[in-house]
Amino acid sequence: MPDEPEYLTRPFIPDSQIGHYGRLHIPGKPFGVETFLEDGPLSDETVDQINQGRLQLYVYGRILYESAGLKGVNQFCYQWHALTGSTFKGDRAGFRKGGPPEYNKHT
Repeated sequence: MPDEPEYLTRPFIPDSQIGHYGRLHIPGKPFGVETFLEDGPLSDETVDQINQGRLQLYVYGRILYESAGLKGVNQFCYQWHALTGSTFKGDRAGFRKGGPPEYNKHT
């Protein structure tokens, strides 16, 4: 992964529009976003390599938002944590915050 995150060149939420491209978020309510792989579905072999810890899988993104007239950005990155070898009780596979520092910040 490059030190600086690379995003699509077109914004998801234009400065002057909310409804069509964006959505309102109500504090305390879940906010879900679907993530699609750039190159399509993963092969069974690739999934096996990820689960064995030989390949890393990252999901990263950026949310542009406005609250009380102030615009902000929330950048995030999650890395797949695979269970390999000895594990602790309660440890489980799944995404955890990770990646280079520049991928996890907000204004």
